[in-house]
Amino acid sequence: AAMLSPGDTLEIGPGEYLMDNSLIIPVSDVTVRGVPGRTVLKKNSAVSSLIVEGGDWGEDVFIVSEPEKFKTGMGVAIKDDKNAWGYSVVTATIEDIRGDTVFTSERSVNDLNYVDGGARIESTFPVLAG
Repeated sequence: AAMLSPGDTLEIGPGEYLMDNSLIIPVSDVTVRGVPGRTVLKKNSAVSSLIVEGGDWGEDVFIVSEPEKFKTGMGVAIKDDKNAWGYSVVTATIEDIRGDTVFTSERSVNDLNYVDGGARIESTFPVLAG
């Protein structure tokens, strides 16, 4: 795979591409182009699971109720619906899954309240990210 540089164009050929994570463009000033009407970037079906333990500030390990819904490499959001601080949503990539434990590329930025069922991990991610 070639490295992208500012000013480059990333051309995506025709086809439907089912995505489990973002297409990450690591540099600015890159044009992403597909074949009009023939290149489709489509997010895979969304999955979600409650976090039943873990998720204290700075943790990247979460015990979830439904680990079978996830796979390594998947883009996820870690959040707490009952937490009023909207800034505490973390987007990450699943790096490993062992049993009911999910390991992510990013750490939580706030304590998640998993006791009352507000904390969850879900496959929410942007199609393109920079």
